[in-house]
Amino acid sequence: MRRTLNFRLPAIAMFVALSSSAQALPDAFGIGQFEFGGGLGYDFPLAQDDADLGPSLHLRTRLGLSPRFAGEAIFGWTLNGDGEIPAGDAVEAPSLMTGHAAGVVRTGGLGFATLVRLGLGWTRLSLPNDVESLNKFSWEVGVAVELPIGPVRTEIGPRFWVVDLGDNTRKHVELRLSGVIPLF
Repeated sequence: MRRTLNFRLPAIAMFVALSSSAQALPDAFGIGQFEFGGGLGYDFPLAQDDADLGPSLHLRTRLGLSPRFAGEAIFGWTLNGDGEIPAGDAVEAPSLMTGHAAGVVRTGGLGFATLVRLGLGWTRLSLPNDVESLNKFSWEVGVAVELPIGPVRTEIGPRFWVVDLGDNTRKHVELRLSGVIPLF
């Protein structure tokens, strides 16, 4: 059985509503500038039998600390598709909720920029059939290309994130499309 998330339409509506009230974008992070945004992604679990591809949603806030560095808080939800064990039986995949604090370095400024992100945080794995939920340490690293499209800083790029479970560490690559807008 394949599960889907029903967040696409509300997330797109929120993204459009927020972007319609934004101001023009500067070439660098504004010191003290607060930004808010969100986006959609697609998660690719690596070397895991219990999960298949699945959609993700994330919300983020960003605070400019210098023209080239910002701090970011990211909250995300991922619902992977059901996996298949070597015997051929279907396995219901866990859902994932993450919260990370990240540092973002921005280079460029000629119409586009490159972002490099490194973050630490936690991930909550909600296992199927209410067996148990696990809260575990996780980390992420990612790169993205940022393009100003109207008043929105739109970025696309992959992130690699790892959930430390000891012997059964989970590794994911997620391709994200997201945007942030300056609020004040």
